[in-house]
Amino acid sequence: MEPRLSTTPFGRRSLTLAHVASQASAKTRPPEKAVHKWNIFRAICTAKNALGVPERALAVLDALLSFHPETVLTGEGLIVFPSNHQLGLRAHGMPMATLRRHLAALVDA
Repeated sequence: MEPRLSTTPFGRRSLTLAHVASQASAKTRPPEKAVHKWNIFRAICTAKNALGVPERALAVLDALLSFHPETVLTGEGLIVFPSNHQLGLRAHGMPMATLRRHLAALVDA
């Protein structure tokens, strides 16, 4: 059997056990659990230092959340597909390299 090096879709970074564990944990949430996306965003902003999330990464998260059409998040259909250009515009004109760096910071957090 050949060893396989898994990577994330963001900048071909190594996929850590923590990434896999957080995805597995998210899949075990109760199906009836729903949260308001802007309440969660405010909670993340409050806890940004404890989470190790830079302020500019929060601008990217805000832009990503603005692409999701629903205000209540249930865990189903949470993936959005904005272009990097549109995401950069909604993140206050952020350059693409900076955008990728902050997307990676969000994935790590």
